[in-house]
Amino acid sequence: MNNNDQYRKLMPPEPISPEEQCTCAEIQAIYLAFDLTENPIHCDICRGAVAPERIELTPSQVDAVADWTTTFGSIYKLWLQSGSYEAWAYEQLVEAGSAVNLGGMAVAGALSTGRSCGYLWFWNERRPDCCPRCASALDTLPNAFLRCPICKVYV
Repeated sequence: MNNNDQYRKLMPPEPISPEEQCTCAEIQAIYLAFDLTENPIHCDICRGAVAPERIELTPSQVDAVADWTTTFGSIYKLWLQSGSYEAWAYEQLVEAGSAVNLGGMAVAGALSTGRSCGYLWFWNERRPDCCPRCASALDTLPNAFLRCPICKVYV
């Protein structure tokens, strides 16, 4: 297996445009954010997509990220459809104790080896003013996100 095969599960069918890619010389921190693509890993500084080979994910990390992305994406798409599953899907996306958010936090924790990894929390119309997971005050980041210093949740 060559190196690209290892990361295939996180590669989009079409190349990501240069404007959407992280071009930082060094990636110090990342966060998970579902954005309708296969790769939810983003740079904490520029917010660009981080190619998984740049941070040398292990096969088990690739599998965990891909599984979470599939699960979150399925629930997100149910919410977008605004049909009979909309209310259920919304609750799954915003509830701190939902399997998809617990799973996302676990994946972020598994990726926090050598660099910090946060988790972008879903919110719809009103941005939370405290951490949706632990209710702590949020720090303002230079990249326009708010972040919980305890949970590493981004909003």
